[in-house]
Amino acid sequence: VLMDKENKELISNISHDLKTPITAVKGYVEGIMDGVADTPEKIDRYVKTIYNKTNEMDHLINELTFYSKIDTNRIPYTFSKLNVEDYFSDCAEEVGLELEYANYVEDNVQVIADGEQIRRVIHNIISNAIKYMDKPKGIIQIRIKDVGDFIQVEIEDNGKGIAAKDLPSIFERFY
Repeated sequence: VLMDKENKELISNISHDLKTPITAVKGYVEGIMDGVADTPEKIDRYVKTIYNKTNEMDHLINELTFYSKIDTNRIPYTFSKLNVEDYFSDCAEEVGLELEYANYVEDNVQVIADGEQIRRVIHNIISNAIKYMDKPKGIIQIRIKDVGDFIQVEIEDNGKGIAAKDLPSIFERFY
């Protein structure tokens, strides 16, 4: 029963989150159709915004698909060799923010991992860092370190942090 309630809440949240970019896309398309975007620069800006909003929707739909796979224990893991420098610099670039990225791992170090799932984790953590940032000048840092048998990924921000009482629960779904 609790799981059903959580699933309904998740679907409700994602549905709600989808409405925002859809409303924006409709508004910008109407702006183009009605001639409000009356210069090539304005049209270009509108099209770029529409593109970014559709990417947001794509991400939310992928989340929905992913959560349905969690519930049915059908998460497909695809492990492959990843060059640490290439992979994480791409990851940092994809986020598209001015984040501080530092790689302390030697060139040509490779790991065996599921690149898609690691990317998902990094994006979720950074999304939360942005969502809960309480400073006008937010700083998000990603550091990659070689600590022996594995690579350590550190993500840090200058936000308010997580209250000590909440730390034990942060990996619970929907907490």
